[in-house]
Amino acid sequence: MRGLLRIVALAGVLMGAIATAGAARTPSVMPPASARLEVWGQRYLKAWHRRHPSQATLDGVHDFDAHLPSYSRESLEAERRELDRFGTELEAITASDLPRAAQLNLRLAQDNVAWRRLELHEWRPWETNPMRYADDISNGLLWLALYPTDSAARRLQFIVARETEISRLLAEARQNLQDPPVVFLEVAREAFVGLQALVAEDLPKAFKGVGSPQLRRAFRASSAEATVALAAFIAWLDHDLRPRAKGGFALGAERLAKLLRHKEGITASLDELEAMGQKELAAKEARFRDLARVLDARLSAREVWEAQRTGHPSAERLLAVAREQVATLERFVRDQRLVTIPPHQPLVVRPTPAVLPGSFASQYMVGPFEVKALPGRYFITLPDPSWDAGRREDHLGEFSVLPLWSTSAHEGFPGHYLQGIYLRQIRSCFRISELFASDCLVEGWAHYCEQLMVEQGFLAADQRFELGQVRESLLRATRFLVALRLHAGRMTLEEATRFFMDHVFMAEGPALVEAQRGTYEPTYLSYTYGKLELLRLREDFRQKEGRGFSLARFHERVLKEGQVPMWLLRAALLEEQP
Repeated sequence: MRGLLRIVALAGVLMGAIATAGAARTPSVMPPASARLEVWGQRYLKAWHRRHPSQATLDGVHDFDAHLPSYSRESLEAERRELDRFGTELEAITASDLPRAAQLNLRLAQDNVAWRRLELHEWRPWETNPMRYADDISNGLLWLALYPTDSAARRLQFIVARETEISRLLAEARQNLQDPPVVFLEVAREAFVGLQALVAEDLPKAFKGVGSPQLRRAFRASSAEATVALAAFIAWLDHDLRPRAKGGFALGAERLAKLLRHKEGITASLDELEAMGQKELAAKEARFRDLARVLDARLSAREVWEAQRTGHPSAERLLAVAREQVATLERFVRDQRLVTIPPHQPLVVRPTPAVLPGSFASQYMVGPFEVKALPGRYFITLPDPSWDAGRREDHLGEFSVLPLWSTSAHEGFPGHYLQGIYLRQIRSCFRISELFASDCLVEGWAHYCEQLMVEQGFLAADQRFELGQVRESLLRATRFLVALRLHAGRMTLEEATRFFMDHVFMAEGPALVEAQRGTYEPTYLSYTYGKLELLRLREDFRQKEGRGFSLARFHERVLKEGQVPMWLLRAALLEEQP
């Protein structure tokens, strides 16, 4: 969950990452007709990685591991000028001179340049959201610690270098942050507290005894300096910025529509999207009521769900249950031949580290450009031992066994982890980098996979499994509507919290976390939008393929296209004009 908990087990998680393993990837040659655009894409991506080195690390590119980004006025202006130059170069590439696949990549690149211009000129999140800085620091440090992409000593050198830059980055944050919404400060404060613990306690434990005496002295000094800087920044958030934090979080209808158009290629109007979300929510509420009635006609749908919430594993058993589920789901996907599962590293279940942005559960793996094959991580947020019994029960209630099955399908097989396995087989930078990735396909695929398990009869003898999956669909459909309404200025944070409580049967604490997420992540409507578009595409592809259609072929075609927007996926599979 964002608002991140202090997890004592983090040091153990990091200690497991000290050993190295993996195999190099084999380079491939691009078709000559698309070489010019591909070269542009590689230069464009490298420039983005250079300016956003923490994102480069997440992508599996390590050329900039010794640095954190800069948000100084000079750096931002230089990035704008650089982006304009790339945009001019892109305009000189004629679509008619390219083969079809490269034409799709060209439009994807054009949309990306437009999206980045929107962010740099209009949205300007570094002025309103302290989480931008927390994300850059946590991603920059934690990925170097979690994944043994190099020797422990070499990675520690990069951690020292990045810790040394934290003071400079936080000084830029103080200069930039002007009038943030209070909700952004509340969420960011928890993240910075987690960061402080990571720097002061967890990283020193994880890298104890690593490197030469000189490196260890440098690490102690950089950790001390960064800890002081983070403590001072938290105090500044509390005593200086918060009293003057009166900004609004809503993007406004016009900017939201621009974001969806350029980031996701969504051309539907906000009214059309609202109607889509309302239809999905109503359909899932009706199905939920029907299932609840079958399970116990004496109780209301809410009462049936509340009875299911008590069937959760204990905090001590939660991780073991998730591990068992991942293994069972992988076997089911193989046995039912829903999709080919290529050879892969294991998916390891661990507690959520304190500074990772996420929700109750999340999946992370090394970036697609990483040359080493390393295990993925399925993180589950455990309750904080300091919580009272009521809060612990509310939190664990979100992990009742039935929806946990859907979560494991979403994060593991055939969801995100399988998606990532296929991603490592793709070569074009336009199809795999986080820079060009579509949230609607990434999250839409994983949400689609939850429903796929129900369709294919997984645990069909127990209708409580479908009840849990439909409840997950209720959550995602509610996010869809909340995102639209929050950012169009038609819903307050308090109303969004109540909306989650009413439609998803959530306790107030988890509902507030969900509502807060919608204020700074408007694209969390992507789960439902992507799932619905994949279902529509599947039927259209079925019609196109006729008797030759198979689910495995459809799924493999989707996964082999990479992290692309839905319009591009339709164009590739159906040969539609984009």
